[in-house]
Amino acid sequence: MNSIAKNTIVFFSDSFFTRPIFSRLFSALGSNHLFKWKKLLAEHHFFKATNFSKVVLGGPFKGMRYPSLHAKCSVMAPKIIGSYESELEEVIKSVSTSAYDTIIDIGCAEGYYAVGFALTTQNASIYAYDIDNEALKMCGEMAKINGVANKMYLSNKFTPNDIKKIEKTKRTFILCDCEGYEKELFTVETIPFLSNTDLLIEMHDIFDASISSTVLPLFSESHKLKIFYSHKPNPGLYNILNSYNDEFKELVLSEKRDGPMTWAYLKSNFGAK
Repeated sequence: MNSIAKNTIVFFSDSFFTRPIFSRLFSALGSNHLFKWKKLLAEHHFFKATNFSKVVLGGPFKGMRYPSLHAKCSVMAPKIIGSYESELEEVIKSVSTSAYDTIIDIGCAEGYYAVGFALTTQNASIYAYDIDNEALKMCGEMAKINGVANKMYLSNKFTPNDIKKIEKTKRTFILCDCEGYEKELFTVETIPFLSNTDLLIEMHDIFDASISSTVLPLFSESHKLKIFYSHKPNPGLYNILNSYNDEFKELVLSEKRDGPMTWAYLKSNFGAK
């Protein structure tokens, strides 16, 4: 065990956080603030132990490089470790090895998936969308340092009209993380244009409890459905964490979600014609 790991374990021991100054502080703030503060410290110590490496260490996009240790609208450590949304790894690996012509990432953030797919697919063109201009800028920078900018097309808001432009003769995969916009995108009018498209949609029922019950039945005749549920990643799968105690592992692997999440994997019954 290296010295940084040893010091981190001591730092995150119960005795440290039960010192009078912290007891008074966190009794006032509450356990949720305590967890967030511990996570910030854990991530800093993890990055220090890895010499602030910006290279993804594991998972489906192992070897992908980040321009900085900053993620947009998510946490950084799970992405560097390779544990980020590990629930979806079987789908992500399947997409990477399938001969898709087009991959559309709706809500691309800094580019974890968009650039990852550009690196792991052979001939796919990657279309990355985000309404946040800073996110698009970060995605573009990440594409450049990974040498895949020529495969990627970046744009702002993806609309229902864009769905209607999808070419049915091409194999297309859509990854959608649009923070509650699902009911506007996937409607009775747009679903027929997706009959030959495979999709992975993060269902944000935490924002609107009717999203899944409204959207998913629309695909019942054209797609096979498999639901994936969020869960804590298995720390034993990530050797980089072997030296640390259980609390530290939980902290750095945490994705700080607002609640349980589900993803709908929709596989076309027809495929491109």
